[in-house]
Amino acid sequence: MEKLKILVSGASIAGLTSAYWLNENGFEVTIIERAAKIRGGGYPIDVRGSAINIVKMMGIYEELKPRNLNNMKFKILDSQNNIISKFTDATMKVKDDIEIQRGDLTSVLYKAVQEKDIKIIFNDSIKTMEHLNNGVEIELESGKKGQYDLVVGADGIHSNTRKQSFGEEENFTKYLGHCYTGFTMENYLDMYKEGVIYSEAGRTSIMYATENKESVHAFLVFSDEKEPFVNHRDIEEHKKLVKNKFKNVGGTAPKLLETLDKSEEIFFDTTTQIIMENWSKDRAVLVGDAAHAPSFLTGQGSSLAMIGSYILANELKNENNIDDAFSSYEKAMKPFAKINQDAIENEGSTILFPKNEEEMEKRSVILKQMEKIREEGMESHDVIDIARVIDYPNLRE
Repeated sequence: MEKLKILVSGASIAGLTSAYWLNENGFEVTIIERAAKIRGGGYPIDVRGSAINIVKMMGIYEELKPRNLNNMKFKILDSQNNIISKFTDATMKVKDDIEIQRGDLTSVLYKAVQEKDIKIIFNDSIKTMEHLNNGVEIELESGKKGQYDLVVGADGIHSNTRKQSFGEEENFTKYLGHCYTGFTMENYLDMYKEGVIYSEAGRTSIMYATENKESVHAFLVFSDEKEPFVNHRDIEEHKKLVKNKFKNVGGTAPKLLETLDKSEEIFFDTTTQIIMENWSKDRAVLVGDAAHAPSFLTGQGSSLAMIGSYILANELKNENNIDDAFSSYEKAMKPFAKINQDAIENEGSTILFPKNEEEMEKRSVILKQMEKIREEGMESHDVIDIARVIDYPNLRE
């Protein structure tokens, strides 16, 4: 296809990967990012299967591999903070797959993008989009205007691009029953490459350390049949909700609540999938979580984002027009995304976030089985049965 002028909304994993491959395929690319800089975050994410092929083709695999966090140790505690079970997160059984801090992956992707002829605009976002016959007229929040041949929405679950082109978010969400808030806190247990978990029915507190630092990552997760409707940017509202849910919870939860109350930087969200019939409309197209968020329960969000971004860029290069490229992208990626979205019911979810007393009892049985396997010297944690590899050129194993 002829050289296109493309705006990528969001410097996320999907956005950075999209920009890299669009530029590699000969297109003129600009990234627009609401934040002041590339967003980090130390929580672990998985890069698996076909996504590994992509980072190898980008030449960044050897830089990522030494930062692998696989085989982190987890301890499950009782209300008195005694260890009742422990296991190793050994889900990466395929030798090339890696688990890595999100910030490590985004920083390496950003470095790869910086080496390309790609323009990046921080502290700004799309205010309006007007679809024309031959492109999209964009006005930014800063007041700047510009015209592009197409816009790639890589701006996550709460995508502004999707809202502007397809409608309100609630039309495309599937709530999975969990809500979570995350923040950093003092590493008072002196943890390194390990985590501790305490659960009561429907409420779980987690701390884990991916690095040998003075602070650790903390999560408070609660289950609710009805999704709570709160402003995602209202920190005080989030705190009030979470404190109310955990006010009578024991174990490590009181320590986390104490830190939460003093924290100024937290994030709150729900375990939600994005389900859409179409990922493209006029001259706008969605990638990553904006199009098909699987939720963190699958562990596949980052890999899906990279795979979809690569396929979109490749189809735009190979097809004769934009509409055909969008169609080919969706045809290749949709079945793979659906398989992964469907893989949300697994033992890992029950172990980490038991929703009720029934799941607490089920977790006890699973933990006893894992303990027996561990004592016998066998592998104690099986990989979730999900699709890792897509049937697409250069991405098959």
